[in-house]
Amino acid sequence: MGNCCAPASSGKKYEEKQVSQVNTDSEFQTSARAAKQVGVSEVKVEVGAPAEKSTGGGRSGPSKSTAGKKHRGAVSAEVDDSEYKVTKVEKTQSIRALIEKAVASNVLFLTVDEKTRDALIDTMFHTKASDGTVVIEQGDAADNFYVVEDGTFDVWINKGKPGEKRVASYSGGSCFGELALLYNCPRAATVVATSDATLWALDRRAYAAVKKMASSSDLQSKEKFVRSVPSLNELSDAELAQLADALVEEEFDDQRYIITKGEVGDKFYIISAGEVYITDKTSGSVDESEAVAVLKAGSFFGERALLTDDVRAASVVAKGAVSLLSLDRQGFVDLLGPLQDVWKLSSLRNVALLSPLSEGQRLQLVPRMEPETFDEGDYIIQKGEAGDAFYILEEGEVVVLDHPGEAPLAVLKKGDCFGERALLTDEARAKYIQASTAVKVLRLDRESFNSILGPLQDLLDRKMKSYEKSEIKFEDLRVITTLGTGTFGKVQLVRHPDTKTTYALKCLKKAQIIMLRQKEHIMNEKAVLEECDHPFIVKLAATYKDAEYLYMLMETVMGGELFTYLRQRERFSEDEAKFYAACVISAFEFLHERGYAYRDLKPENLLIDSQGYVKVVDFGFAKRISGRSYTVCGTPDYLPPEIIQSSGHTKAVDWWALGILIYEMVEGEPPFAHEDTMQMYRNIISGNYAFTSRFSKPLQDLISKLLENNQTRRLGNLKRGALDIKNHRWFKGFDWRALDRKELAAPFTPKLSDPEDTSYFEDYGDMDPGAEYDGDGDDGTGWDEEW
Repeated sequence: MGNCCAPASSGKKYEEKQVSQVNTDSEFQTSARAAKQVGVSEVKVEVGAPAEKSTGGGRSGPSKSTAGKKHRGAVSAEVDDSEYKVTKVEKTQSIRALIEKAVASNVLFLTVDEKTRDALIDTMFHTKASDGTVVIEQGDAADNFYVVEDGTFDVWINKGKPGEKRVASYSGGSCFGELALLYNCPRAATVVATSDATLWALDRRAYAAVKKMASSSDLQSKEKFVRSVPSLNELSDAELAQLADALVEEEFDDQRYIITKGEVGDKFYIISAGEVYITDKTSGSVDESEAVAVLKAGSFFGERALLTDDVRAASVVAKGAVSLLSLDRQGFVDLLGPLQDVWKLSSLRNVALLSPLSEGQRLQLVPRMEPETFDEGDYIIQKGEAGDAFYILEEGEVVVLDHPGEAPLAVLKKGDCFGERALLTDEARAKYIQASTAVKVLRLDRESFNSILGPLQDLLDRKMKSYEKSEIKFEDLRVITTLGTGTFGKVQLVRHPDTKTTYALKCLKKAQIIMLRQKEHIMNEKAVLEECDHPFIVKLAATYKDAEYLYMLMETVMGGELFTYLRQRERFSEDEAKFYAACVISAFEFLHERGYAYRDLKPENLLIDSQGYVKVVDFGFAKRISGRSYTVCGTPDYLPPEIIQSSGHTKAVDWWALGILIYEMVEGEPPFAHEDTMQMYRNIISGNYAFTSRFSKPLQDLISKLLENNQTRRLGNLKRGALDIKNHRWFKGFDWRALDRKELAAPFTPKLSDPEDTSYFEDYGDMDPGAEYDGDGDDGTGWDEEW
């Protein structure tokens, strides 16, 4: 095969169940869509803006009336700017006061604490504009947000062109251009000075650096405190981070009783600043002589409240002003489950034989693990007996023996497991396991395991099959047609002559990837897809490269976008929306268990396969996230508060997006849509949306829990992860196993004559991919060595 290169779209009739046949208008067909429709998509460009209607004042966004009608572009800021150094600029108190007042009601500053706000103001730099100066040019790339110190400005749409219009004016104390702080999108209007003027500017890199520094510093401090608590040592790094994020800051004045002896305890505390007295007194002031102990910053108390509702054994009183971090037992349980279950789950993660299990599958086993106790000298396992259960040692020690009375072959302690092969077969036990102290174990038998997950051997066999890779030689592929063209090259429909299997070959021009600063996104996409073998995620069959191009050989998904069908239907029934949402939930559960966040869910990124099931495509924004990420990326309608506020996001962003998706499928438009992007962001941050009569009460409850502003309390991000969503009453009676086996009837199926049916795509023939960037595909960094 020769060089090839990129993406497109189309329209055609759908064969539906209980749905009339409709046509897709060709006017909506764009070359950027075809790649998605075969299972791949154009990678987002960092300078890209939402492909939507623009309004004045440097703002742009989707119109409420057109939401769900036009394709929405995604946005992203710089991938990594960790080397950026923030510079402080001196200001008078009067100037600081003017800036503070100007930004007070701005959506990007609404939830910023005083310390962070002051740090942002510190970085703002001074600039002047003479009468007639163009400060912002419509269509230009955006970097700065401005506060006007003095002078006046006019805002124009289409300045200097037919139909130009002045839409706003600014004067001292005004601010404009705030969208530039989030991502680099073309300015929606031109701003011209109408007098000599002075401005203070804040650039996006400084804004992002300050917000990241503030958020990460706060979280790291909390994590450090949490790690110091011995009873929480069993938590994973992700669980510790989640717990730290949920801690509530509390302040107590001198001599204030924080805990009173004899009361029922339900809250745990860590001292972040100050000191407290531990005393037997239950009222009145306390001094050093009446204190049993004095605890300082970094100490903790009340931790038993996370386990039991015992009464407090002593009082805790503030010694001077004290700052605390607290978490109540219910909050802990909501996040991670009972502490005992957390330990069980942690133990299961360490069982090598169970490594093929997903986190969700391990969670299902936790309730079946039964505690048992043995006295010193008791035999827990007898050599030669048939095995039917395995054990995890919770307390005490046991020894492994070949024969009673002989020297032990091994000593097992807390957290160790034994007898796990009993989950595979009932073969005779090979050794004796004897308690060398009083012990407590957790027992899981094979019958319980099989009733939940099926035979373990079947799980292991499926896991091994997923590792099998086909060897497809690049030179063997035969081009059938070009499916579409786009930014990085083109996508071709190809066939393997021996197997007759068709694939979509995505061809990416290296020089353009470098020019558009998409190296990390491209490599991320490959890394994610190589780990993914899931029925609702597009499959990557192979990758290739040469001097000019990178190639991704993908499975074909020829039924078109869910977006197209939703646009034609306007909205779905709850049952239809439930089916498509379930496919997404299953895919996200799989991704999250492997540490990945998807970060760009929308109907445009869901393709319909030949059976009517949807597959998630376009993994350019997918990223492995262990703690928090601070990259602004996604589609404006679907951005959660934590991305808009640059406070750091987790995998919980995907569950927020799921709530938006379900709402849009049922209502026909996203819940927060507004023609002014910044107003839409205000709506998102304030939770300003409403349900119509189309939403049942169970669905309202589900969406409300998915659109939880606090990501630590968002459904899907709690103790049972995706299982909490699967078990929600809106999904009552839904057969998840049948879904994963693709045994459910889809709401409709695309009418495809054969695997090479391209009727959902325009005929591109051998057309050129369009304008390309000049340049070398080798920038000397070796960035594509792992391709």
